[in-house]
Amino acid sequence: MNGILNAIWSGFRPIALLAVGAFLLPLDQEGAGKFYTFALVWTVGYSLCALTLDRHVVVIAQRSSHTTAEALRALLPWWIVFGTIACSLLVIPCSRLSGLAVADAALALGVGTLAGMAEAALWSSLAESSRYGALAAIRTTTSVAFVFCSIGWLLISFPVSHVHAFALEAILLVAIAGIVLFSPIARAAKIELNAKTVVGLWFNRAITYLSMQLDAWWTVVALSPILLAAYRIGTPLRSFILLLTAALVQTLVFKISSAEWTAIRSRVEASVQKVVSNGVAVSSGIASALAVCVILKLDFVATFETSIVVAWLVLSFHSGVGWFGMLGSTLLSNRGAIRLPIIATTVSIAIRSFIYAVLLSMDALNLATLIVSTEILVFGTQLLYWRQIVREGLWELTRSDYALLGARSLMAAGAIVASVYASGGGIGQVSWVILGCHLALLTSAIVPIVWKRER
Repeated sequence: MNGILNAIWSGFRPIALLAVGAFLLPLDQEGAGKFYTFALVWTVGYSLCALTLDRHVVVIAQRSSHTTAEALRALLPWWIVFGTIACSLLVIPCSRLSGLAVADAALALGVGTLAGMAEAALWSSLAESSRYGALAAIRTTTSVAFVFCSIGWLLISFPVSHVHAFALEAILLVAIAGIVLFSPIARAAKIELNAKTVVGLWFNRAITYLSMQLDAWWTVVALSPILLAAYRIGTPLRSFILLLTAALVQTLVFKISSAEWTAIRSRVEASVQKVVSNGVAVSSGIASALAVCVILKLDFVATFETSIVVAWLVLSFHSGVGWFGMLGSTLLSNRGAIRLPIIATTVSIAIRSFIYAVLLSMDALNLATLIVSTEILVFGTQLLYWRQIVREGLWELTRSDYALLGARSLMAAGAIVASVYASGGGIGQVSWVILGCHLALLTSAIVPIVWKRER
């Protein structure tokens, strides 16, 4: 139950963004582009300027044998300083790259920073005491408020906009964090944190953000805000599955950086493998459902054709190889590793940027080529994580693990090739191919779960 509640906390935001964008795109493509452009700049403040998020606070506390409240009290000045400096330095670049006015870019960065700090504090403190129900309730409340405020901007003459929606969500999060955490943090003992560790975790977060959002920034700068909207509407389904799976796994490997991990590792592995297989099943199930919608020629298909192709591509990569990369990334993140992720991700960002620039110079940069390049290189980066994971004895890979990865990769390859073809306008011609490939992937996920249950 804790894993499910944590998944609600992690997965509600991409679904909220999807709901608003899907409502807006058929009515106003330019408006949808502006909405997702503002949201993209907001992610800079949320993910980058908040210093550390989620598990990093817990890692700092566990490594120093202190409570999370003590770690939060020590981190608060760092958060304020880093958030202020980063927002000040990044407002002009974000404004020029996104096309937003300087004031709007500053607002997006500031609101994102406040939301990021509040969420980091809430998650780390409430998760430590297993209060996942409270976390789920908080995310549900803030996300519903965000969606109603955003859609209200379109339905009524009341001067409400997506800017107000992001600001309302941040205000709610800060207010809830203040109510819930003021007393525990005020009573917490003062501790000294290793500055090198704190800066290292922040820099790791910065590099991770660039890796996650690089393709979106290239889309809005090199392509168009309207294509960014199509991209952002197509990717939340995969993002939701990733966050859902990672959240469920996270509650199982919560103590991976503690001394007692070795004793419970083998027991946890079986549970984690079941969660990951369910994630693949959901991913391929959604891709299959989209293929059926195309085959049936439902009304919404024409409006969201580009987004459907994007969804097919990212879901195919997740079902084929992304599940394995996600597992490695989650394990290493909970371990608190810094050096390898920074080096590997920095190299990946540089190579991807070079490839995007070459494709752009050849007039071959589009959503399909951008996504394929991104997914291949990100997975290559995550493979490097597994070397450290196995070396440290955090996880044990068997021949069946390698065989399953190879089989799913081959099945997903057909769906990926078909999706690339669909990006050129052949969405209806390849829907049967995509349906067949994902039904095979769905079977590969369900059969091991059922077989182990029967045994």
